Amino acid sequence: MKKTVSWLLSIMLGTLLIFTTTPSTTVHASNDTLQPFYNNPLNPNPDAIYTGGGVEYFFRYAAIDNITGNRAYSSTNWNTNSTINWYTTVPNNSDIYNRDYAHDLALCGQLNNVTTTDANVNIKLQLPYYPSRTLVPDPDRLTSNPTTGTYSSTLRVSYDSPAGNYTYDEIQALPSFDWSTVTSINFYGSILAGETLTLDIPMKLTTDEQVQMSTIVYSYSPAREGTAVQAVSSAFRYKVADKLHGVFIGTIRESGSTYRQVPANIQALMPAVNSSNIRFNMFSMMLSPVDFTQPSDGLAFSNTSYSINNEPIFAAVKDEGYSVQRTSAGDLMTSYRYLLGSTGLNLIDTDGNPLTTDTFDAAANVQLSPFYVELVKVLDTQDITLHVGDSWDPFDNLTYHQFGNTVINTSDISITHNNVDTTTPGNYTITYSTEVAPGRFVTKTARVTVLGNSNVNYSFVSQNGEALPSAVTDLLPSAVNGIAPGTVITAQTPAQTEITVSNGKWVFVGYDHDTFTADGTDTTFIGTWKFILSQNSAVSPQTSDHTNMTGYIYLLAGAVIILCFAAYRKFASKK
Repeated sequence: MKKTVSWLLSIMLGTLLIFTTTPSTTVHASNDTLQPFYNNPLNPNPDAIYTGGGVEYFFRYAAIDNITGNRAYSSTNWNTNSTINWYTTVPNNSDIYNRDYAHDLALCGQLNNVTTTDANVNIKLQLPYYPSRTLVPDPDRLTSNPTTGTYSSTLRVSYDSPAGNYTYDEIQALPSFDWSTVTSINFYGSILAGETLTLDIPMKLTTDEQVQMSTIVYSYSPAREGTAVQAVSSAFRYKVADKLHGVFIGTIRESGSTYRQVPANIQALMPAVNSSNIRFNMFSMMLSPVDFTQPSDGLAFSNTSYSINNEPIFAAVKDEGYSVQRTSAGDLMTSYRYLLGSTGLNLIDTDGNPLTTDTFDAAANVQLSPFYVELVKVLDTQDITLHVGDSWDPFDNLTYHQFGNTVINTSDISITHNNVDTTTPGNYTITYSTEVAPGRFVTKTARVTVLGNSNVNYSFVSQNGEALPSAVTDLLPSAVNGIAPGTVITAQTPAQTEITVSNGKWVFVGYDHDTFTADGTDTTFIGTWKFILSQNSAVSPQTSDHTNMTGYIYLLAGAVIILCFAAYRKFASKK
């Protein structure tokens, strides 16, 4: 009895120590086949038959499938000395009973005398009792004799309670009896050589909550074997596949259960949630390294555990200065383990506002999943702009270097760069790297820009593509060379902004940009001129004062014709 209390208390305490997640992370089972019992694949010997005093025996639970009407069974026998995981309310040695999908629950078993003589039987089935009596015999279905087969008249089936130890018939003779106080069921007496007895005791649950139905068997010695089953409501049963979408939410732990989302550029790098990097396990927290090449057990109830593969997460962020958490031994955690349905998590966005999971993140341009992971910022940098001749130290770009609360010594940071030369203008990169675990490195790259002197040139163009007259191009400002970085240059306005020609005028419109800050590159101010035609003028704009030859030729030809016509008329009049 003390062992059972200790075991259950440890389970309850363990559930408080794991990572927590919001109720919205509850997911659904990918294998959605409804059944009364889900038998735990982790038990090392689920179908063993135990022998005590020459009698082989086993016990298990049974119930009627609501849909098929067939009887279903839990595993036959569980070894209570198998590994028990205290980090989940469904321990490693427990089956699951879907209480909403079955009825007529019963505790059944078998006693088989394998000797050639009558054998004594002395078995006590201790019923679960913590935190209260959750599983008791069902008096509405219980009969005087819950056994079948040939056996000695000395074999008795009795029930322990605070009021005493009684057989069914003795209880019926009592003025009143509270069946919910029954603590154990006893089988004692003898069984004939070679005979087999089948036991079938109707049971009922006293609560609608998720509870343990585990029994412990005492036979000739302290507790050795038991039948462990967790009763779970279908209301807490979910489909895994419905939640395998979006990307993991990257967070930094701030304090206690508060986690702040990483900046948008890091969130955009997080890998997608899929069946290769998340594993659901209804029966254990998988404390040992998880083999992510194996499939999930395909089911998820509330308090189901799940594990996230950290390898693709680390690979996604390691070159941007981030890592996953480390173990106490200094290795990177290969996976994170969580428990569905836990509460107390406070997820906030980068501004400190509550973060809603399973939504679209506009800043990172990604669809968030319901699942978060903890990241650790290890390195951070800044880009630096220098002028030719400025001084520079290789650590000037490094602004952050620590893991959690531990500052990383600069001697533990390696630097590679493409020969940053502050005497030569150019764009350079510098990469910082540190070993966060044996053979595992986090890096961050920054830029160094070295600015030289700049040159400024000028150019004129016409608005409609016409050729500019020399009177305009002669106004072009002179180039300015050797401008120191950071100097602000304002475009020089032409000495004249209007030039008159015979058939109109040229007007200066402006430059394509008015100012320029020297940054080691060159620029050209491009000024635009517009031609405005004079009124009553139908000729094209002059490109100079004396070069409109086509117009002059037409004028001269017209004058010749007029003179010839006048001479002809004078000659004709003399005749």
